Amino acid sequence: MKPKIVKPGWEKDYFFGDFWYIFEPSDGTFHLFIQCMEKGSRWVGKYSEVSRVAYAVTRDFEKINYIAYDLIESRGDRYSSIWNSCIVYRHSKKDFLTFYTERTTWDVDSDDGQKWDYWACQEIKIAKSTGLLDWHIETDLKSISPEALENGKKKKYFRICPHKESCTVHAWRDPHVFHAKDKYYMLVAAKKKNAAERQNATIAMLEAEDDKLEKWRLAKYHDGNSEPIMLSPTPGKFVGGNRFLGGDELEVPQIYNDLSSNEIVVLASTAHPEDYQLTYYRGYNPWNNLPPSANVRIRGGYLIALRYKDFDSLFNKKYSPKHEIIAGPTSGLYACRVIPELEGHIVGFDVKNGVPRLRGGAQLANLDYLTEQDRSLHIIPALDRAASSAT
Repeated sequence: MKPKIVKPGWEKDYFFGDFWYIFEPSDGTFHLFIQCMEKGSRWVGKYSEVSRVAYAVTRDFEKINYIAYDLIESRGDRYSSIWNSCIVYRHSKKDFLTFYTERTTWDVDSDDGQKWDYWACQEIKIAKSTGLLDWHIETDLKSISPEALENGKKKKYFRICPHKESCTVHAWRDPHVFHAKDKYYMLVAAKKKNAAERQNATIAMLEAEDDKLEKWRLAKYHDGNSEPIMLSPTPGKFVGGNRFLGGDELEVPQIYNDLSSNEIVVLASTAHPEDYQLTYYRGYNPWNNLPPSANVRIRGGYLIALRYKDFDSLFNKKYSPKHEIIAGPTSGLYACRVIPELEGHIVGFDVKNGVPRLRGGAQLANLDYLTEQDRSLHIIPALDRAASSAT
């Protein structure tokens, strides 16, 4: 798909949400890929429910130069969207891969055996590029979805779309690829299939079959349990014993090594427990005419951390991680990321104004990539500068 090159000021007509990036250390440039939604349509009262991908560059997340949009084609119906993603440099092929979430409408089997159209079914797909603008969708590769990972059987562990009683439209999204212990893994924001609503958010963990990063399988616990790994907060462990914080969504998962404690830290964003987003069964879908105030209430969210004593602890189902709130909703940011290349600054998108921005206050300079090979996934090698300079 040929992207649309933008003119200065173009960004004033768009709301920008979740972002992902790859870093170019030779000149300190962050290459950003950002969800963008046109203002003036329906979405949270102001913005379109249909999101696309914009491309921009920055060195400090304060001055952002927008270059293009519509980088990846959404191939579903008119309500389909491209959601959060992860971009890596694939050393074995000397190219870039982006693992992105595609949201579209499906005929879904409900728990009572009935079929219904749902507009927020989610799959992870793969696109390739040699220059960061020329993305080619790999249609010959299987989607990374609960259905595909569970070998086409009736989904036992994870949902591909929310349950009718869910308070969010999230189910299977936000891939994050990393390297550890001589393997490539992926974290995915997920929903448990057999768990109470508002207590079923989890982070699934996948492992690649090889360094091509094209075929994936569910990672399993190593303690004799055959179930796939699910990383989740323990209800009641956060401030005030709030059993719902982190219960309904765990978005934009990331994983780092804490250099000060040598712990493994899994980060995720979660909504304020009193915020909600109604699903199809509860009145929120693109075809109705309910006022926006009846559909969504979002004022910001939390960035939370699950701390594990070491990487092997992720593979122990009985292990209970330590819980920590990194940032609260007062910052007005959501879908936050820690930027190791920027001394651990936290960057998210402003839920009111729809722009990426730095969070003030403490930095997390002690958080770093798990390994040097993990770091190399997320930077552009100097030898490929000519290819990336085409952007």
